Amino acid sequence: MSISVEEAARLGFKLTETEAKVTTRETLENNFLDRMKALDAGNQALAITPEARGSQEKVYGPTDEWVQFVLGLKRKEDGTYPWYLSEAANWHHLGQTFVGREWLGPESEEEAEDEEEEIARRAGKDKKKAKKKEPNSVPVPYRAQILKEEPSFVGWLGYRDKARKDLFWLGVSVLKKNWVSETHQQVCDQFVQKNFDGVYHPGYNLTHVQSAFDTQKRFDGEGRPTKEMILLDSRGFFKSTIDGVDCIQWMLNVPDIRIMIVTATKELARGFMKEIKNYLFYQPHNEESTSLDLHLLFPDYILSKAPSENNTPLLLRVRKHWQKDKSVSISSMESGQAGAHCDVLKRDDCTNEQNCTPGTPKPTLALLNSKINTTGNIPMPWGFIDNIGTRYRADDWFGQRIALLSVSPAKYFCRACWVVKEQYKAVPLKQLTEEMVVLNFPKLSKTAFQDLRMKLAVDEMVFRCQQLNEPAMEAEEDKFKIAFTIEELRRSTIHPSAAAKEGNIYIAWDTAYSKNKQSDYSAGAAARRFRRADGRWGLEILEIRHGKWTSSELAQQIAQMDKDWNPVQTIIEKTINAELLELRLQEWYKRLDFLPRIWWREPNPEPDAKRNRIKQLEILLVADLLKFVFGVAKKQLDWIDPTFDQLTSYTGERKNKGRKDDIPDAMSMLWYFLPLHVPTQQELDLMQQRQELLWQAHARQVWQKAMFGGWGTQKPQQPSLIPNMAPPTADQRRGAMSDAGKRLLGPGFRI
Repeated sequence: MSISVEEAARLGFKLTETEAKVTTRETLENNFLDRMKALDAGNQALAITPEARGSQEKVYGPTDEWVQFVLGLKRKEDGTYPWYLSEAANWHHLGQTFVGREWLGPESEEEAEDEEEEIARRAGKDKKKAKKKEPNSVPVPYRAQILKEEPSFVGWLGYRDKARKDLFWLGVSVLKKNWVSETHQQVCDQFVQKNFDGVYHPGYNLTHVQSAFDTQKRFDGEGRPTKEMILLDSRGFFKSTIDGVDCIQWMLNVPDIRIMIVTATKELARGFMKEIKNYLFYQPHNEESTSLDLHLLFPDYILSKAPSENNTPLLLRVRKHWQKDKSVSISSMESGQAGAHCDVLKRDDCTNEQNCTPGTPKPTLALLNSKINTTGNIPMPWGFIDNIGTRYRADDWFGQRIALLSVSPAKYFCRACWVVKEQYKAVPLKQLTEEMVVLNFPKLSKTAFQDLRMKLAVDEMVFRCQQLNEPAMEAEEDKFKIAFTIEELRRSTIHPSAAAKEGNIYIAWDTAYSKNKQSDYSAGAAARRFRRADGRWGLEILEIRHGKWTSSELAQQIAQMDKDWNPVQTIIEKTINAELLELRLQEWYKRLDFLPRIWWREPNPEPDAKRNRIKQLEILLVADLLKFVFGVAKKQLDWIDPTFDQLTSYTGERKNKGRKDDIPDAMSMLWYFLPLHVPTQQELDLMQQRQELLWQAHARQVWQKAMFGGWGTQKPQQPSLIPNMAPPTADQRRGAMSDAGKRLLGPGFRI
């Protein structure tokens, strides 16, 4: 079949239309390969214009581009031409690749047990085992469009060289990735900027390759050389995709490369292997393949058989030297890596939402971190390590590694999905609007900000981890670790003169009903609710009573504390012994002539409900909304010191190991009386009317009981979440019934 003028020019020959019609492709390809052999031999003249050959004894003239290219090559001391830049093949082999002539052995049907035999067979040394390739099973670069152009052999070499050195260009132009320069160029720059020019030559061995790794430079933020990189980027920003393309670039630069990819799970690792094999899988008739340009630029790297197993290692056909480890291998935190070695270690998403959660115990997480650290022994001394992922917990592996950057340098890159503009730094996360932030990947979609806002609304903690790279997840042990310090508690102690002058008083009790040595203490906390100038609500602790009492003694303490402080409401958890306590309380309230206002609250069945409540005390203390009024109650020192002791020693552990927590527990129930929102004036008026009706109903009930006998069971008043809605304070010079009677019959009523 005759060759076209354009195809001849791509091979470096200048033909007329007439000459092209009488010249076959095979003839011109043979002339082209003669040029390549002349370059290998160092014969410049023959490299430009080879001797006549073929049936017509015709000599074909070179193109100007080819002449300039050959004249620009620098000879070595022995007079031969060096291999081109980072090419690990001689000129003749490069020529064979360009014209579609196979010089590598075919792929094996299955991995050979002896890789030395496998490589020999692939190199064509084992003629018996080598299968003859079918026609057109290898792409012919000079007869196809590459990157929407028809490059000559010189241009083809230039593209190959650029693919080896420009990761962003390889991904976008060659593999058709929809990366954008303002988002992904800086990510690509975090990976090793590879340059293996001059490394390969006739007779090169693994020692030359290994020494070349040390010539690849990478520096941390302070300019210190390092072999390691930490890349933390927002979920959905293609960081793992870029990592996979970087694996391809490593293989293009180093045919003898050994890459180990380690992930959290086997399934994820297999996904990486599938992606890499698919890049190299060549389908002759699939013009829609996004890897077609890669196959035309690097036919020597293609896989002609569809990947059947994604858990088997990948062995490149271009590998020259036997090594135990394959070109690309995979592993996970679920499997071992004993005996494995590599030149490049990829730790990609070794921590995930399964193995690094708030519920993951610290010993389990420590074991995971240790396993990740152990994989650091896989790379050889000249090798590189890339760590890619997102943050989960402050004590995850990334947190530990970042803490060591000052003594063990690594190139470090961390980015969130957006950057909050300086003037909006103080705006709460969920109140940010689109004009307040600068998106780091605005071209992800037309609704990029709305999509991010939706993720934030669904789960803020996951959003902080996955999109902002903030380790928002805390270990269960750390999440509820009480941060009360004696210094903070002392600073929160105030004199009565500095206390709020107005505010409802509430009492909460943590009850126990035994004097046994093993039993818990009972504790009651009286507090005034106050509102700060900024509208936030807080608590002033007025008194704590605690001790080991029988049910009758406990009832006396509760009733007496109610009479002393006249609270709007008293909260007691309705435990299995609540009925007995209620009977005792009826007796004591009647003796003390006081109307009880008890909220018998059902226990919270959720795990760790108590320490969740106590956590709220810590939040109040940090916000300067928890105060201790010193000098109000009698025997002040009897409760202030034990209270501070229990607060500072509380750990939040399910098993408190002997530490007392009855006082913090009682104080924490006062949190139920804090308003959830600031009410409107209309709400205040409605609630005031409701409270007046309740008091009238109470007064009628008290009058009936007084006239006809019996105390009965007082229906508890439910707590109000609206502030300043307390019923009027009873006249403490008379009993509650006297006050109720005065409301019903007028100010002249007396008992």
